[in-house]
Amino acid sequence: MSTAAPRPRAALLAIALLAGACADGAADDPASRPNVLVIVLDTLRPDHLGLHGYERPTSPGLDAFAEECVVFENAHSSAPWTAPSLISLVTSLYPDAHAVTSYPDPGRLSDAATTLAEVLSGEGYETVAFTEGVYASAVFGLDAGFEAFHDKPQDDTPNLLEPNLARFLDWLRGRDDERPLFALFHTYEPHYPYHAPEEYVAMFRPGYDEAAEHGRRDALVADWNAGRRLDREEVSFVYHHEWHCSDDLRKIVEDVPGLFALAKEYGLNEERMLSPESQAVARDYYDAGVRFTDDRLGALWSALDEGETPLADDTIVVVVSDHGEAFGEHDLTAEHGENLHDELLRIVLLMRVPGTAPRRVPDIVRNVDVMPTLLELTGTPLDDVKHQGESLVPLLDGGSARRVAFSHAPTTDGPKRRRYSVRTDRWRLQVDQTGEHPELFDLAADPGAERDVAAEHPDEVRRLLALLEAQQAQDLALRRLFRDTARETPLTEAQLEELRAMGYVGGR
Repeated sequence: MSTAAPRPRAALLAIALLAGACADGAADDPASRPNVLVIVLDTLRPDHLGLHGYERPTSPGLDAFAEECVVFENAHSSAPWTAPSLISLVTSLYPDAHAVTSYPDPGRLSDAATTLAEVLSGEGYETVAFTEGVYASAVFGLDAGFEAFHDKPQDDTPNLLEPNLARFLDWLRGRDDERPLFALFHTYEPHYPYHAPEEYVAMFRPGYDEAAEHGRRDALVADWNAGRRLDREEVSFVYHHEWHCSDDLRKIVEDVPGLFALAKEYGLNEERMLSPESQAVARDYYDAGVRFTDDRLGALWSALDEGETPLADDTIVVVVSDHGEAFGEHDLTAEHGENLHDELLRIVLLMRVPGTAPRRVPDIVRNVDVMPTLLELTGTPLDDVKHQGESLVPLLDGGSARRVAFSHAPTTDGPKRRRYSVRTDRWRLQVDQTGEHPELFDLAADPGAERDVAAEHPDEVRRLLALLEAQQAQDLALRRLFRDTARETPLTEAQLEELRAMGYVGGR
């Protein structure tokens, strides 16, 4: 499908020596192999970070960390929501291949598929994960290969990053295992609902008064529950609080369907909240969450760099997001899931690799490329692992590559009408499962993908559809291979309640 450009001989030799040393050392002493730490920041858009040119002060810590990394400027996810994206990250398989795709119950990964943790465990690594549950939980197969999988913290707090990070750092500081470590750390920050502490909201909304805003919201909800008809501005204000406040709005609104119906009557689509004011409010609260996350991660960077944990030396660190968030683009505000444009599919991807100089890579790469990259860097063969990504090692020290990013999303039309995207350096093609009415966007001339030019470029449409058909054939072959051990996982009421709290079910 794509081929890497020739790399400088010295760079190739350096990477080859690193991988070779890992492989040779593993034969005699697995402890000589590098540690691997993968940090997943949920719903983080790269264009809301200073390191990608954002003007607001959302990410001083990540900006400084990125100065030591290879920064992939054009990385893309296989899906615009968490469950399939995370499974793609740890399997190097596209959603239609690993089959964790349906919504709201995505199903469980087949036992026949192989995860990064399973491969590294077989190579002598200790494997551990710390996540915040919901779609990053063991029930969907993310736990495969981990000796210890620490799911959602039980702290009674709307923001789980702090307790999750604290238990991870405590675990690291107390670790005395001599094996190399593969650790996965996932946080839902800055995912909806946006509930950064008041001081962080005030950084992006000067004059913000949390008590006053919550008091006004509570008064309006009380009026609604008492049977008074709210006006358009009041309904819009109540909706602002569905996506940022610590309280779950559905728990205090007695007639949620009625409020949704009134919002629709006013032109405030319950899933979109289309006014420019609503979009600005959502961005402010989101940016506050990004800065809160960035500050809290400072404890992790300090622990790594100041020798507080066994990961201070010889550790490959990957920072990646699973998808983005829409703020007005393509008529979506403060949401994700079905859209297949850059605001949801372009992701953060940073890699700090010992011995590799920092640089920025403009080429298209994919989240399915992370697993083969880490296996190559640890000297682990891929021969027996079914995977669809390609190693990024050729790009780490000056090489380039022309790759195509494929993405999949469910639609509200039903599970058999999934949408697909093909992304090249210039074009994005979108089409549903029927193959009818494809849309084509020329991102060189139209970066916001606002105008469909399929009728003007029929040859390009045919070329990209052919690439998609070839990809779907590969997906189908793998899915058939995995089908015998794929499992349905009906969600419990407790799991559904977690999804509701995150805005996935019965909410926006």
